[in-house]
Amino acid sequence: MALRHYSFNSKYDHVYYFNYLIEEVLNYKNQLNVCLNEMIELNSSSNVDNIEVSQFEALSRRKDGILRFLCNLLGDETKGAVSFRKYRKKLKKDAPKYGITLPELPNSISTQLNFLNKLRNWSLHYPESLVIASKELLQCEIRSDLILSTNYKFYEKQYLNKMVEELSALNNSFEEIFNQMIQDYELLIGKKVLVVKSPVTLKMYDLMDPVSASWDMQTN
Repeated sequence: MALRHYSFNSKYDHVYYFNYLIEEVLNYKNQLNVCLNEMIELNSSSNVDNIEVSQFEALSRRKDGILRFLCNLLGDETKGAVSFRKYRKKLKKDAPKYGITLPELPNSISTQLNFLNKLRNWSLHYPESLVIASKELLQCEIRSDLILSTNYKFYEKQYLNKMVEELSALNNSFEEIFNQMIQDYELLIGKKVLVVKSPVTLKMYDLMDPVSASWDMQTN
């Protein structure tokens, strides 16, 4: 079954696609900020050298999920995927048809998008390089007749320190890329855009209808 691809037949098609992409990135970027602030608060409030496993892993898994979405939305090059890295090339190609001159991406933004693409590709699966590194660096003989199920009670606080450091750097990168997206979008629509918070009490399950429809398009 062939993938369904978004069609760019008019300027409005570009505006709709880019608007959708920006909103998705903004939502996950906001989630990441909340997660990062909770990590920083835990890191600064903890007076011990170790962090409870359940507390650390809840934050770590949450961070991993948000990062996966952002790496896909910004750095993916897969056919049929929504991503800024891929879309920006399409917009630059089509821009002259609508009387728009889209400049080349700054080198810093291109470098960051390339990094996110590599991070996305590396984290999407369990790379064999982890097995190689474990075998070569840990230098630990295994018993062929023994399978270990390791259950830790605590993480060294260094895990949390490093996670805050790395996530803070990524968060700065996401902010720079987002600002570039806004600049490009304003060139596309020909005016300044407002980024407005829209507080809604309840997220209705009806919003899952496009997700179901997307699955049907890709599998039927």
